[in-house]
Amino acid sequence: IALSSWTGPSKKHDFTTQNKLIETKTTATNSKKVNTSSTNQLAPVFDKRLDLIFLQMLKLNTGFSLNGIIDEYKDKLKNESEVLLNDFLLKLTQCNYLDMHKDEYIQKYKVDKSNFYEVRENFPYIKDIKTPEAISDLSITYKLDLEKCEDFRINEDQLLEKL
Repeated sequence: IALSSWTGPSKKHDFTTQNKLIETKTTATNSKKVNTSSTNQLAPVFDKRLDLIFLQMLKLNTGFSLNGIIDEYKDKLKNESEVLLNDFLLKLTQCNYLDMHKDEYIQKYKVDKSNFYEVRENFPYIKDIKTPEAISDLSITYKLDLEKCEDFRINEDQLLEKL
């Protein structure tokens, strides 16, 4: 289900299922501040429930590199479905992940902490922006401090229910 619901860069959120939207943020720092790519990326304004997965990673000499994970998925998909494999490869290309850039993705990581949040009413986001008529292509990004969002924390089972 994860692969078929991964949207790649074509949608606002990383995963879209029949019942839920899921956005994933990662960091290799101790900070629990995440960057948003738009004013409503992490806002309770969608027709479906929106959850946030925040992964804090450790850089290690052992663990998984992006290349390794992608190669593993490609091998599994070759055996499973050519359609899914081609869809996966297309989404990787749309993300600008190209074989010629493999040397840039050799760092290995391990998930240190997993945090899950339900983006529901009263979740902190920019609610109202008054844009003058002369401004036509407004883009606002901001950092959200998840240390201050503990009231919205959920566990992994709550995240996975009703996918």
